Amino acid sequence: MIRLFSAFLLFFCFIQSNNGETLCEMFEHSAAKSNISKACLKQMHTVCNTPELGWKLYDATSKFLTPGMSYSNVIDYGNFPECLSIVHEDRNGQIRGKFCGISTIIVNILLTPGTHQILTSLGIDPNATTLQIVSMETFSQVSKQVRDILIPDIPYVISKYSSCVPDACTPREVAHFYWYGYLLSDLVPLITYTDLPCETVDSNTEYEAGDIAVICFFAVIAALMIASTIYDALCQNFKKKPHHPLLLAFSVLFNGKKLLAISNNTTEQIQVFNGMRFISMMWVLSFHAVSVFQAGIISLENFPEAKDWDQSISNRYIESGLLAVDTFFFMAGFLLAFTYLKTSEESIGAQLKKVPKMYLHRYLRVTPSVGAMYLVTITIFKFMGTGPTWTLVTKMLRDTCLNRWWKFFLYVQNYTDPDDMCVNPTWYLSADMQMFILAPLVLIPMAAFIKKSFKGVFYGLVGVTLLAVIIPIFTRYFGDQAAGNIYTAHERFSDFLIGLTFGATMRMYKHKPYIFSPLWNVCLWVIVLLVSLAFNLFWFDVLYRYYLLKYTLFMAFYRPVWCLCLVFMVYSCYHNQGGIIQWFLSRPSFQILGRLSYSMYVLHVLVEVYAGATLKTSSYFSNYFLFYNWCGHFIVTLIVSVIWVLAFEFPMLTIDKYILGDDRKSSAKREN
Repeated sequence: MIRLFSAFLLFFCFIQSNNGETLCEMFEHSAAKSNISKACLKQMHTVCNTPELGWKLYDATSKFLTPGMSYSNVIDYGNFPECLSIVHEDRNGQIRGKFCGISTIIVNILLTPGTHQILTSLGIDPNATTLQIVSMETFSQVSKQVRDILIPDIPYVISKYSSCVPDACTPREVAHFYWYGYLLSDLVPLITYTDLPCETVDSNTEYEAGDIAVICFFAVIAALMIASTIYDALCQNFKKKPHHPLLLAFSVLFNGKKLLAISNNTTEQIQVFNGMRFISMMWVLSFHAVSVFQAGIISLENFPEAKDWDQSISNRYIESGLLAVDTFFFMAGFLLAFTYLKTSEESIGAQLKKVPKMYLHRYLRVTPSVGAMYLVTITIFKFMGTGPTWTLVTKMLRDTCLNRWWKFFLYVQNYTDPDDMCVNPTWYLSADMQMFILAPLVLIPMAAFIKKSFKGVFYGLVGVTLLAVIIPIFTRYFGDQAAGNIYTAHERFSDFLIGLTFGATMRMYKHKPYIFSPLWNVCLWVIVLLVSLAFNLFWFDVLYRYYLLKYTLFMAFYRPVWCLCLVFMVYSCYHNQGGIIQWFLSRPSFQILGRLSYSMYVLHVLVEVYAGATLKTSSYFSNYFLFYNWCGHFIVTLIVSVIWVLAFEFPMLTIDKYILGDDRKSSAKREN
């Protein structure tokens, strides 16, 4: 180890003390042994004979050793703006700076006793005598694991660096100028180069046919919104009725009124759902905001603090953010049963005939917003920013979504590709759609027999729910323990069924409810709040202090128990026994914000990806830093969601009503 470290120091002294001609000779000698392009060789001749240009390229490149690398600082971005600003012209042509983020992987020899073990885990030959390349596919997998390779007391065993190279070169080729030679022959196996995409000032400036098509699509949507709004304004000004309801489908005035409408509390509305929906969305956003930094893909000065942040009892409420999605499933099941039973006095045959229309309505309801997000992801998103990892991140997003487009739009990727989905949080949309498709198997017999024998139907629903709780126990204990299991519909189906059972019960006993005495109501509220708090506090212990049986049982029962707590909360608030919690969750403003929740869920990932991939320097992780980022992500997501709702979600509601023939007359009426 001392010999290797001395070699590094000697090499840096050699760089400082030799002139450009000597460096060129060394580079040519190394190049003769390797496959270096003529174009790169030509530019490197210019570089090593032009001290100012060479210095700029070197200055914009990450340096080894990096301050703090023994503690946490194992990702370095170099100087991205400086690299892209480099332009040199002479008689031999033009040289531009090309920035290659995270292009170099170096084993930290001063920290690592098990060098061979680490190299092998990366798929690198420890005995290699030439520089090796890690593919983009391998790197994407390595990035998820390598930062925490378990070597006792030494968790940071590799460093990832960025390079600024001439535009005709690759980091591997330029490596022969900086690293490779007689002095460093022993260090070759410790240096690995990736084939990740690099970036110049001309990157992401050429529009492909798909990019142009998507831009035209959004231009058409914008034109429809402008034209429809003008027509709506003229109708209002001249007090005329619209000739056709579809003429108002894209009107910002018409849809804006629907977005901002505040309705009075009635027995047909569950007002607390508006607050629960929006707060759950904020919970999801905060959970994803933290997980981005804990994943080890963003340069942090104090990564150990980020990694251990969730071990503090005061921070565990964010780590249990997945419970917010269980709340969504619970509400979906409740509302489906509560509304379906309102008009369910039909035979089983008549109900079966309506199932295809029910599926089509659901698909048309949820797909436009997420479909528009998909189009942005695979086309124009790459033009919206720059940064050391921007091209890498956007390319990985784009490639994943292009390869899984049909799975994305069929809502099945939570089963087919649970560990590598197109826009990972869309697993919820897939699971939700799958539960909706299965719902008629329960809804139709329930609607047919519930008035004849409520107890029989209720016990049947409880039995199906218990089955949905038991199945995940066996699949987890005897099957695959992969993290992707949490994305499957059968893993979360108990949430949906509890909501559905509760919704059916509320519908049947809406006019003859059981009212708890004040004492019992207070006692039940205390129990429910304590149980809910316990899940938030002890989530970490179960998930991170892993024991198979404990983990399996917890993952099977915590969701049903959480949903049962929600059952009491909703029931108590519906019957005006919820106190300050009912008052808060029923605020009129939540009606507006709740309508934005779906689009916020669809879009928040792109907002957070943008924020992370455009970072150009290391960040310092802290509670204030998290809150500051969360506020920014929340506001930006909220603003973009308003546009998305007015452009895609609400217009499709009007079109859907007309296409399917539901409430055609009422849909033509203007809302006052």
